[in-house]
Amino acid sequence: MSYDLIDLKLVQAIAECGTLTQAAAKIGLSPSSASVRLSQVESTLNVLLFIRRARGLTPTIAGSVALRHVSKILTQLSNMESDFGIPLRAD
Repeated sequence: MSYDLIDLKLVQAIAECGTLTQAAAKIGLSPSSASVRLSQVESTLNVLLFIRRARGLTPTIAGSVALRHVSKILTQLSNMESDFGIPLRAD
């Protein structure tokens, strides 16, 4: 299994923004890079996380499950880094 903090933030941003372009901009990626990263995460997990439609992306059932985990992970990382007085970074 191989994905990183940027991938987790991307999955969360897609769910929040509804489009890959807006999600990519929110976390500082190009749309093409975000698309590749999303495809890699889906391939790693062997599930489709979002349904692609003309008006944006909608989480699948598997995507909703993944989002619950992503949210918990990002919250825990943020809490840990707050304890040490450092910001949550993607690098």
